[in-house]
Amino acid sequence: MEGKLFKEKAALEAKYQKLYQPLYTKETTFIEQVVADESDMEGVPPACIFTWMP
Repeated sequence: MEGKLFKEKAALEAKYQKLYQPLYTKETTFIEQVVADESDMEGVPPACIFTWMP
């Protein structure tokens, strides 16, 4: 009985991992862009960064 539970749990986790993968990819891309944008702003005081951000 416990083995069946673990199999069902693994199947559900795999199903939802597959469904959410595009969102994880978008999130990763967004974070990489933010980090790249921040590295372009080196030497600019923090107050100026917030002023220019949309």
